[in-house]
Amino acid sequence: MKVIFLPLVIFMFLVVLITSTFAVINHNTYIVGGEYVVHEGEIIDGNLVVLFAQVKLEKNTHIQGSIRSLSSTVDIRGTVKGNILSLESEVLVRNSAQINVIPDDTGVFPFVILLPEMARWNLSSGR
Repeated sequence: MKVIFLPLVIFMFLVVLITSTFAVINHNTYIVGGEYVVHEGEIIDGNLVVLFAQVKLEKNTHIQGSIRSLSSTVDIRGTVKGNILSLESEVLVRNSAQINVIPDDTGVFPFVILLPEMARWNLSSGR
């Protein structure tokens, strides 16, 4: 068990470290673990990066940039201006969704790993 647990802990530490570094540099919205809802009328400037989480974009929400997801579930009902790139993620595009590009799934692992809420950064709105 220790053989599997230690690499997983190191991997998660590196994910959080790299994510926090990019959050400071790019001023994008990052979600690591847990469930998150972008409520109707909300606008996210920049990209939305989702790692090991469940995200729901309600109707009349706007993502001004791209969505990038790793081992996550993304339910899109709103507008996404940029690309949607997923790596071993489930991307649901509903009838009300307005997207420019069909989501591209790059498959490597045969499963999705969801984690409890670990971190959430959105430096542009102060949350």
